[in-house]
Amino acid sequence: MNKRKFRILAIVASTPIIFFIVVFNVPIPINIDTYALEVVIGDSSHMVERTVTIRGQYRLNILVRYHEFRGEIIISGKDETNREIGSLHLYKSRHHIGFRDGVLIYGPLQVPDISYIDRTRSRVFGTIYVRGLFRDTMILHWREDYSNSLIGSPVIVLGATSRDEAVERILSVHPNLHYDTTNP
Repeated sequence: MNKRKFRILAIVASTPIIFFIVVFNVPIPINIDTYALEVVIGDSSHMVERTVTIRGQYRLNILVRYHEFRGEIIISGKDETNREIGSLHLYKSRHHIGFRDGVLIYGPLQVPDISYIDRTRSRVFGTIYVRGLFRDTMILHWREDYSNSLIGSPVIVLGATSRDEAVERILSVHPNLHYDTTNP
């Protein structure tokens, strides 16, 4: 009887462990084609319609601080995005509740510090903010000198249908950014 109780206890104890190993090691396929708007908050005349294609595999990680995406994020009109990204690490954002963010690098290598990038083979595009499995996504496009500014840099907002909606979504991610949408 004692051996039987031990076996039942072993099965009950190992089931959650096996569940987590399976769930968090099986990649989730992502295949999204969506409309997006590119806006510059500081320039009310800048609004470009884009389409964004996201294809690849998303991995949830509970053992490390980031989730991982491998695949491609192609933005119409941005030729540098027509290559695969090596590996996009999406860290839980300390400043943007509910979002994960990461540096979007096109090319064969993804590293956490952009000072180590081989710029002859890779291109830093910008910062990507993701909620859910790309359900709510924004991409802040960096300048050629790798500088960025929410007021002066283009932000590509997936799923936005108007400039006001795009600006509202940007401000929801960056609530400390004070911007009067009635007087840009």
